[in-house]
Amino acid sequence: MKRLVFIPGVRFHRKFATAHERIAWACDDIRELKQQARDFFASDAHERVCEPDPDGSYFVDKIKFKKRLPGKVTKSAVSAIENLRSALDHAACAVISTAADRRNTSFPFGDSKRQFEGHLRSKARYLPDEIKSLIRTFKPYERGNSPLWALNKLCNTHKHRTIIGPGIDVKEVKFVEPSLNDSFLRYHRPVWNRRKNEIVISRTTRNGTSQHDVDALLGIAFGKVPVFGSFEVLRSLRYLTSMVQSIVLAIEAEARRIKVI
Repeated sequence: MKRLVFIPGVRFHRKFATAHERIAWACDDIRELKQQARDFFASDAHERVCEPDPDGSYFVDKIKFKKRLPGKVTKSAVSAIENLRSALDHAACAVISTAADRRNTSFPFGDSKRQFEGHLRSKARYLPDEIKSLIRTFKPYERGNSPLWALNKLCNTHKHRTIIGPGIDVKEVKFVEPSLNDSFLRYHRPVWNRRKNEIVISRTTRNGTSQHDVDALLGIAFGKVPVFGSFEVLRSLRYLTSMVQSIVLAIEAEARRIKVI
């Protein structure tokens, strides 16, 4: 899907202003989340340590975090998700003329295609048939468009469990100028241990760490959530933003075509 970016100053139809505004708010949330992640990883929240393996066979080289991700990280992620979900509702309501009908309208989702069709008839019954047909093409149900379906699920997930949980994504680990003595290196695939709040870098049979520097590229990951579980949060939210913006623009274009705005 082509990535779209909200451009301040671009004029949309006034009835769709709040939908685009919610997308802009989501972009602000994502920028805040990115800065919060930078601040966390740039702080003294973690250290490089070497500890003996419980069975005594290896020494484990690891990055140990002294604290968990701050709550504001989850807050920013939840806010972005809620704004994106709200943008879809605002877009659906924008094509309806009466306030009473707008109050009883929302963008329809479903766990299955059958459930979606039921919600299309109930929650979106006041939409013009052409807009309903367009929404069908987005397939907002699990086996149709699972990322879009997951957005709706994510919007409710934070009410029951932590979306960011606890959330370190190991994108890449590079070994910088390893020592020739690292022939004793037995294991060096980075592993994030959620319970211990640490990343295992390598295991060696030597009496100490292997002699190498590590350049680790870290990010924030989702917890146990639909579709995006363990995926990197910022990349996932940008993808969802692109998708929602495409849908809002498509609904607005169709509304212009059929002259309901």
